[in-house]
Amino acid sequence: MEKLSIKKSIKNDYILMLSVCMMLIGIVFFILYKQFGIKISKHAGVIDISNGEDLFYELIWIIMFASGIVIAVLRYIVLKSIFQSGVKINATVSSVNFYGDRGRAEFSYEYSGVQYNRGVALHQTKETRGLNVGDQIALLIDENNPKHFLIHSLYCEE
Repeated sequence: MEKLSIKKSIKNDYILMLSVCMMLIGIVFFILYKQFGIKISKHAGVIDISNGEDLFYELIWIIMFASGIVIAVLRYIVLKSIFQSGVKINATVSSVNFYGDRGRAEFSYEYSGVQYNRGVALHQTKETRGLNVGDQIALLIDENNPKHFLIHSLYCEE
């Protein structure tokens, strides 16, 4: 059985990537403050630590870090669930559009005699830029809800 790759999931899944960024930003700012006394204010200036605002900013960074962990764990559980119980099918790429670092791809596929035309939001990476209209690609669909799917190659260890 193929395994879900954490590295590829973080690289290609926008939600997972953003949650990891939240964790990193929270911990970096917390360490900068604790080790060097540096805090960034809403006006991008350094805050005077003697004025009582330090606890507020510490809590913000801790909440940001904790929220990133919760979101990452929940998203990974969803991905793993689809990956473990999903049905692998072939689909045809109907359209691909990118704007900035985000994009959308539409796929046509058939499951249990029903034709689906569904899209998915993408994070622009080397792998997603390689999608072309007309390509045949493997999807992992949720058996209970065939409208939900993952692009197999973006999450699978090779």
